[in-house]
Amino acid sequence: MDDHALAVARDHNARASINRKLSNEILCDIFLALALLDIPSLERPQGWFLQVNGVCRRWRYVAVGYAELWGASAGSFPSDDMTDLAISRARGSLLRLDGHFEDHSGPGYVLTEYQLSLIEKHHDRLRSLVHDDYLEWPELLYRLKSFPKLEMARIWDDPGPNRWDASVPIDVPLLRGLYMNNVLVPFSAPALRHLRVDMDNRNWRASEKLLDPDESLPILEGCEAIPRVFPAREFIEFLKRSPLLERLIITDMPLLCAEDMPSVFDFYADLPRLRVLHLGGKSLAMGDFVRRLRVVQSDVQIFIDTDVLEHGKDDCEPTLAHVIAEWIRLPIYDSLRLSRTPSYDLLMQMWSSEATNTGPLDYAASLGATDSPSGPAVSFRLPSLARNALQRDAFNHPYLPLEKWELSGAANNWQGERYRRNVARIFYERAMRNLGLDRPFHRGSWSKGESLTSPSWALESFSTVKYLDYTDAPSDGAYSVRREGQQTTDIEQSHLVFRACHATHITVNWSYLGPLPPHLVASHHFTPVVEHVTLVNFPCAGFSTHKRYDEETNAEAWSKLQACLKTRHESGQPPLALRLAESDSDMSNMARSFEPEYVHTLRGSYKDAVRAVTQTGYKSVAPYLKGFDDLRIHTL
Repeated sequence: MDDHALAVARDHNARASINRKLSNEILCDIFLALALLDIPSLERPQGWFLQVNGVCRRWRYVAVGYAELWGASAGSFPSDDMTDLAISRARGSLLRLDGHFEDHSGPGYVLTEYQLSLIEKHHDRLRSLVHDDYLEWPELLYRLKSFPKLEMARIWDDPGPNRWDASVPIDVPLLRGLYMNNVLVPFSAPALRHLRVDMDNRNWRASEKLLDPDESLPILEGCEAIPRVFPAREFIEFLKRSPLLERLIITDMPLLCAEDMPSVFDFYADLPRLRVLHLGGKSLAMGDFVRRLRVVQSDVQIFIDTDVLEHGKDDCEPTLAHVIAEWIRLPIYDSLRLSRTPSYDLLMQMWSSEATNTGPLDYAASLGATDSPSGPAVSFRLPSLARNALQRDAFNHPYLPLEKWELSGAANNWQGERYRRNVARIFYERAMRNLGLDRPFHRGSWSKGESLTSPSWALESFSTVKYLDYTDAPSDGAYSVRREGQQTTDIEQSHLVFRACHATHITVNWSYLGPLPPHLVASHHFTPVVEHVTLVNFPCAGFSTHKRYDEETNAEAWSKLQACLKTRHESGQPPLALRLAESDSDMSNMARSFEPEYVHTLRGSYKDAVRAVTQTGYKSVAPYLKGFDDLRIHTL
């Protein structure tokens, strides 16, 4: 575009009605938001500046004179000249050295060598500091000693923890958000609200790669092969200086626990405002560290992401296991969810239904990737269920498991079924252990007339659990080993776990209940204390799908459900409230992904077809219900 055409375009933009109605103050807000959204990168080194500068004279005039805008962009341009220009136009405003986006070796925001050299000169004006690459920070930060205006920082440290002296804090009185990688800088941050530290035990989840045929376990050499010690003493000292902390995230915790630590009663950190706590790693120090955090349990959401300490064993770190056992029996929690994730983890979650209607903290929310729900909750993830259940061939290569929905026509159906039962066995053994139900468990015989509630089989119950969700809990094959009419039968761990909860409201997947005989559902799932049942994915997970209105599919499902409810009714139990719903869990979504694309061939609507078979099915179960809701999705 030649100069004349450009001038005409700018004149036209300046005369636009929307431009005339915007005040300079509103334009400044727009520019500042644009500067934070359209950050310069190696591929687009000018970023927001090109958009603002090329619209019209007025926009350029307002932008050039807006000092805060240039202060916010002081460290965003890859060009040294643009950096100097931004600092000059910022005048006395605070500076953000947040880096440009490194497209080729990122994702991440990095400062240029020149911008890094400006930190010392302008440290008393820095509002934020971001450099997502490893750098030697100790000498510079100890020389500066303080950052009086700093509010946010992201630091990756190259030399590691041995170069830092915890007894010499660096003052950052206004710091509210801090991320550190491979280091715990001894900041004194009394205003800190959000802290995340990613530590150096990054390979603690390496065993999960056993499920990926294209991945191999990493070979650790040199310093990486030497287990590190978690700096619990330094962490507690740091946290004692940050009593206003609201979110604490520590990932990849080192394996070893520090020796000669003071008693937890003498050395701890009070964090009365903490709302989110995430701890991740395979570490002997995790339980001890948790005990040293004094939090208001009724306000905090906790996510523990860990692993068993030894291959082939079910125990996580003993102190941590004891802490979790204490947590889950607190009266503030009335809801329990047991899940097997797509990556074959055991996920155990407890929360307060009165404080939140969105459920417990998930992994993404615990790391701050999404908004966190409010109210007390504990989530505990223990991976590697698959590792201990994998069958191997003659070359020690694992047979990769198939999910139930993948097995149609598969030649290795029996291998997949055996594998899933092994996973379920490990799942419930670990669930019982971590729920405190790990009394010696003996599969096998008991007298036919002996009840699971008799003294010899009595289990400590969860008197506070009202809501039990086992939508994604694995089936342990109880229906295939149950033998009626004989003197002996088998008890499965799943029955012991579910009965111990004494929940009045249960949520369960129809794919779990469907294969079970009616008497087993009535005695172990629709128990006498149950008042409300939510069945998800009934009669199948997929939607939209012809199975939802197929008469044969629905007749079979409703007939099984009717038999379960009738058996319960004949034992003298009162009617239930039934709800049909969808599940949006990852496991359900995976099952749906294997459904063929729906093609509508009916003359009428999909909704009417589903409603018709639902009405027919409901009539068969209505005598055994005190209420019914259908919350499933019936639209295309």
